[in-house]
Amino acid sequence: MALKEGKISVTDLSYRAKVKPDVAVSVLEDLFRRGLLVRVSNDVFEPNYASPVISCLAQLLEIVFRS
Repeated sequence: MALKEGKISVTDLSYRAKVKPDVAVSVLEDLFRRGLLVRVSNDVFEPNYASPVISCLAQLLEIVFRS
């Protein structure tokens, strides 16, 4: 997953999670519909930083990794 770029593709998720591409698409599409991801291209997504959930998670991770 290209986390350093803040993007995740269907191929990356499928490979790293060891699931079939259709499962990866389903997961990413569900997160997109819930407003947690933004579609960058046909099979690439990135976090929706305008979402309160994503913003909260980003702050939490920042606190955890500072310690």
